[in-house]
Formats: sequence, structure tokens, C-alpha cells
Amino acid sequence: MSSKSYGTEQGRDITVYFEGFSLPGFGPEVESRFVRVRHVIGRESDDHDLAEQYWIPVAGREWLAVQYDFTRKR
Repeated sequence: MSSKSYGTEQGRDITVYFEGFSLPGFGPEVESRFVRVRHVIGRESDDHDLAEQYWIPVAGREWLAVQYDFTRKR
């Protein structure tokens, strides 16, 4: 899976673009779809990171598909 990464001007977020992959689908009605992904990793604080995956289907609108919320404990 091919990807590209760019940092923001503030240097706090990392954005990775995955060029595309096949998504087989979910449940009993499996249908193959091709999607691209914009994966954004942001630092909310020194002890808190938030990662979000926005999926973009062919000829469709981007939507938030996955969200990871990390908290460091000391």
C-alpha cells in the first residue's frame, strides 16, 4: 500500500495519505470497494494523542471511519 506523509506548518500534526486499497465490505452483503485514506495523527498534549482515519471512496465524500485516542499514564 503506497503512502505519502506531510507535516503541518505548526509541526504538531502528521498526515499520511494512503493512495488506495480494496475494502471487501462488512456483513452478509460483501461488495468490494476501492478507497483512499487520509490518516491524521495529532498531539493534544504531552500525554494525549489523537489519530483519525478519513476514508474517501471513489466518487464519494470523505468520512471519519476510525478514531484512536491515546492517553499516557505515569
